[in-house]
Amino acid sequence: MNRQTWRLLQYILPVGFIATAIWRASHSTTASRFGYSEPNQRRWARHHGHCAGKTQSPIAVHSAKSIPLNMPAVDMIGYHNLLPHPLVMVNNGHTVAISIPKLTEEQKANGDFMPYARGGKLPAISKWRVYTSIGAIRTIVALSM
Repeated sequence: MNRQTWRLLQYILPVGFIATAIWRASHSTTASRFGYSEPNQRRWARHHGHCAGKTQSPIAVHSAKSIPLNMPAVDMIGYHNLLPHPLVMVNNGHTVAISIPKLTEEQKANGDFMPYARGGKLPAISKWRVYTSIGAIRTIVALSM
């Protein structure tokens, strides 16, 4: 795969994943049944067994009930750069995980760096890191686009 094709894929794939996730969320019958009551929590585990571990915590954010928070912009640094490859993507049918290899010393010497975010209410520079555990599932309900 040539560099131009690789660069194009880096832009197209995330958009496709996001569009698919939005479509699936809007057409899901179980998403509308989520709630914090005990029966609804059991229903979540039954319908989404791969997300029912001890470290999972479904969170429903209702945008109509949320409070706006004015804050400085978040700067996304280096997200347009090529990532070290090969990237390994795994789609378990509920989410997509992408494994990114660490930068080599040669890449670091050439000025390459991993993407990071700063600003907003972030306490410091937030870099991509290796996750050793599965995080929480979060949904935004009634998000207008």
